[in-house]
Amino acid sequence: MPAYRNHHLLLLTDDAALAEHIEQALTGYQLSHHLHSYSSIDQYQEAALGPGVTAEPMARIDLCLIAYLGDSERARSAVEEIRLLPRWRSIPLVVLIDGDNPALTRMLYQFGANSVLRYPLRFDSLRELICTMDTYWFDVVTLPPPSQS
Repeated sequence: MPAYRNHHLLLLTDDAALAEHIEQALTGYQLSHHLHSYSSIDQYQEAALGPGVTAEPMARIDLCLIAYLGDSERARSAVEEIRLLPRWRSIPLVVLIDGDNPALTRMLYQFGANSVLRYPLRFDSLRELICTMDTYWFDVVTLPPPSQS
């Protein structure tokens, strides 16, 4: 089993309660990853760059969660926008959707999502989903090393 390390997860959502549930699910499995929660990729990049030209470099994001539940167009456009940015092309995109929507799922994969998962209705199911996702993306899959750009 690979050595454990903290990872940086980017969560794109407008739902503060959802962000809190995901944070609690990470904590529930004692996954002390750094969760960066923003409403859009633009907001994250603005915050990471900070004011002025001498901003600190952005932390490497190891996984991006997109959770615009109920807004399939926003989820699709977020995946499309992120995949256009060279620095983000090798970062896994996991999209959380509500309900079962085969057409949306197909579209999200076509635009570059790596995983499309139904957001669970119960907290204990969310905790299991987070643990499974963590194991898959950080223990099973071999991800590319951080780029120098």
